[in-house]
Amino acid sequence: MSNKQKIVFPLLAIITAYFVLTNPPEGLSIEAWRTINLTILLAILWMTEAIAITVTALLPIILIPLFGIGNIKQATSPYANELVFLFMGGFFIASAIEKWNLHRRFAFIIINHLGYSKKKILLGFMVVTSFLSMWISNTATVLIMLPMAISVLSEMNLLHGEDEKYDKALLLSIAYSASIGGIATLIGTPPNAFAAAFLNDNYQISISFMNWMIYGVAFEIFAFAFLYVILSVMYLSKKHNIEIPKKNIELFRVKPISKDELKVLVVFSLVAIGWIIQPILVSYYGGISDTSIAMFGAVILFIIPASDRKSAILDWSDAEKVSWGILILFGGGLSLAGAIQNSGLADWLSKLFMSLSFISPYFLILIITLSIMLLTELTSNLATTATFIPIVASIAVGMEQDILLFVIPATIGASCAFMLPVGTPPNAIVFSSNRIKIADMIKTGIYMIFASLLIVMTVIYFLINQL
Repeated sequence: MSNKQKIVFPLLAIITAYFVLTNPPEGLSIEAWRTINLTILLAILWMTEAIAITVTALLPIILIPLFGIGNIKQATSPYANELVFLFMGGFFIASAIEKWNLHRRFAFIIINHLGYSKKKILLGFMVVTSFLSMWISNTATVLIMLPMAISVLSEMNLLHGEDEKYDKALLLSIAYSASIGGIATLIGTPPNAFAAAFLNDNYQISISFMNWMIYGVAFEIFAFAFLYVILSVMYLSKKHNIEIPKKNIELFRVKPISKDELKVLVVFSLVAIGWIIQPILVSYYGGISDTSIAMFGAVILFIIPASDRKSAILDWSDAEKVSWGILILFGGGLSLAGAIQNSGLADWLSKLFMSLSFISPYFLILIITLSIMLLTELTSNLATTATFIPIVASIAVGMEQDILLFVIPATIGASCAFMLPVGTPPNAIVFSSNRIKIADMIKTGIYMIFASLLIVMTVIYFLINQL
């Protein structure tokens, strides 16, 4: 048993004993009282990582029936939510993109078109990273882009000598662009899909892929612009406008597209278009959903033969590399959210927050979003979302406000971890290159957090009110 577990496990036992030995407050059912216990247990385990966060996400299956909150079917059914399969389909498509190096083609084409000054190369890496993170995991995107960036920096340092400030700018741009891009789509980062599934299951509010993109892409565009300005002011100078001779940038030479790359590109394009026009398609064919589009694309990739005719574009060995733990964590969060709703805890919380009606909703949303932004610097963004989104929704109901007005800013905030290496895998991966100091990440990240908060409380707040 680790030192952390020696502290956390007795604490959890004491907390549970308290809830078992005491009666709930007036108006709160015993099931809701025990749900508070469950929420606290999961929150502590997710925040401390005393056990793996994916293992923690399996505990609702054990504890919901054990605590008498619900039956085993109620505990397990959220793990098979339709948006879990949307993510699964997205993971399979992302695996095909990575397997056949389509992502590298995107990168080279964009950078070649933008130009070869250091500022333009920085912009190119930001565009590519942000775009890829819309469709494949942030972690995978950074793992793809970081070696390319380091190779480019090595080439530049040979040509022009060491430039520590530019090194920092390029590497930070990759970490932050990955987080920004992930916010743009439902499959870009788990909190987005979690919020959509939670709202659909508990409040019958449907958010399609296209619906989310209205908010997500708006945030991405403004945050992208802020990031480029911040990095330019902090790390770049006029000398970074000088064009590097193209003949010296062999790394960006684009080879002719292979047949297998083309097959993946066609499937990916059709799926992306399908997601965007799904609201139109469903009016003609009622059975079409974002999930069915994703799974159709994934299954096709397992069927289409590769050019060598010995295997398909995707084999199951490729699928085994998918982040299955994220899907379990996703399901665990929805199981907890369902318990909060079904036990009556959500109703009790909403009544509790009726007394806050004198507070400006705008001010409260700002405080909630900023708090989640700071909390997610230390915890998993999906764990943070799973714990707090049901509570945030209850606050909105209690104050008789639009639930989306509270939930969407909080969800976006959960992905805005810019200050610490532990905040998000992209930060950690870039930090592991040993070219970035924590102080660099903190001072740049502070500006990005304020920029993100400004965007959420102006652009996103305005869009939710208007749509």
